[in-house]
Amino acid sequence: MLVDLGGWSHFVILGVVLAVFVVSLVMVWQSAGRGTVERVVWTALIVFIPVVGILAWQGNFWIGLAMKRLNRPRGNAS
Repeated sequence: MLVDLGGWSHFVILGVVLAVFVVSLVMVWQSAGRGTVERVVWTALIVFIPVVGILAWQGNFWIGLAMKRLNRPRGNAS
């Protein structure tokens, strides 16, 4: 499928993946609603399991953003 990717194609794909990786790490450490332990855990997931960690963080970020816009409380409202 990706056999004939030569030259600059590899660099473009690597650049996109690296950019998403860096943006995810920056977003983790700039998020105000997260504690230090949560940030360290998310960083470990992103670094040690790159594809799954990045996708999980992005999903968590966008779902959290949607919840804030809908003004729904997080967690159990006991």
